[in-house]
Amino acid sequence: MTVAENVSVGVARGDRDVAGSVSRALRLLEISDLTDVVAADLSQGQRQLVSVARVLAGRPAVALLDEPAAGLDSTESRWLGERLRAAANGGVTMLLIDHDMDLVLRLCDRVVVLDLGEVIARGPPDLIRSEARVIQAYLGTSDHSGSDENGTAGDNQEEVRS
Repeated sequence: MTVAENVSVGVARGDRDVAGSVSRALRLLEISDLTDVVAADLSQGQRQLVSVARVLAGRPAVALLDEPAAGLDSTESRWLGERLRAAANGGVTMLLIDHDMDLVLRLCDRVVVLDLGEVIARGPPDLIRSEARVIQAYLGTSDHSGSDENGTAGDNQEEVRS
């Protein structure tokens, strides 16, 4: 199936303008150039974006996005965040579950942080950035003690919800 065919699966039943809904979702994510590409030929990051486009094509009031940044590098993740912000500004409420703390803290208005299934912090991004338990579990410390080479604690990560 092509990208357009994949995205059309998400169009709301009864929507008479399937092509228009697909086109709007692809334009919003700035991936219109992939319309006729066979989905199997896409990179993992591009496939993630097609999955998000499929959700947005249905014009949901609320979209649940589980790990939309999986497989994306930091540049792609920032870009995805900008596109998701555009969707949110267009009226879509989002529940985002992701381990990409940079994406979560840039995109979300309210964040709930879990560590091994326990809520360790909740609130606006500025508060979350300064919470000691979040820093230890996800963001790393300034001396990098107990952190991996990226400055994060690694193994104890669970979910981040906004």
